Amino acid sequence: MNLKIEYGILPDYAVDVTDVCLQNAEEGIITIPSGDQHRCDVFGKGDPLYNVYKKVYVTTDSNTYEFSLNYEIMFEPAALSKKKTRYSRLELGTL
Repeated sequence: MNLKIEYGILPDYAVDVTDVCLQNAEEGIITIPSGDQHRCDVFGKGDPLYNVYKKVYVTTDSNTYEFSLNYEIMFEPAALSKKKTRYSRLELGTL
């Protein structure tokens, strides 16, 4: 399964934060905090669009999930390969 995690506004103003997220994963679970400032601190890439609310995009082979700044995101990458259902956001562990 291919996994890509981007932060910003697609398609032109997003930075790839996949490696940082995988390196910071604890026990195989990726956690991305809510809020732009917290996300910038974790990603360490600076703010790709200062003073603009950004989103996190999690893309797999077949799906793209989009999260606003209000969500703390927690997921196990292997769980994303499951068939998409109407409960997909719950499977990703969004709070």
